[in-house]
Amino acid sequence: MTLYKIKISTHEGLDARWVLNHTKGGKGISKCGRYQFFLNEEVENPDFWAVRGKGITRRETCNVAPQNTILLLSEPRSIINYPKSYRDQFGMLCSCQKELKHKNIWFTPAILPWFVGYNQRLKNTCTIGYDALKTMDAPPKKKMISVVTSNKAFTKGHQDRIKFVEQLKKHYGNQLDVFGTN
Repeated sequence: MTLYKIKISTHEGLDARWVLNHTKGGKGISKCGRYQFFLNEEVENPDFWAVRGKGITRRETCNVAPQNTILLLSEPRSIINYPKSYRDQFGMLCSCQKELKHKNIWFTPAILPWFVGYNQRLKNTCTIGYDALKTMDAPPKKKMISVVTSNKAFTKGHQDRIKFVEQLKKHYGNQLDVFGTN
């Protein structure tokens, strides 16, 4: 079986250890064993190059076939809009922005980093990874519905989400657990 190497470029604040910690043994290899991920590092002869999100300020190059370049958009248009000239340099676009046009676009949920065991007080570390999760028992579910959501409210979409959760609370009362994040 071929092991494909995927270089992922993202903003400098995203620590590769957090992401790779969510793969078996922290080795960055997909569960199916076909893909190895390299986050914000040089990779010799990668098969694919994915650029994720906003905030990449450094200039980068990578020697891959143009059709194997992927732009992963992680925010709605109300947060960030990428110019057509920027988007068009990628062979594939993955986005939650339904209004975008591209020769090879895949509409996906927002591609956001979520980390289990994230601890801001410990210098933004992530304390629980794949290996630990595999050995843990699931906590008992005490309520009918659980919601994990951000409490950001600076766009209309954010405000709509908060209103929706408030309606859920009103309807389901103490049968609803809400876990918020920033």
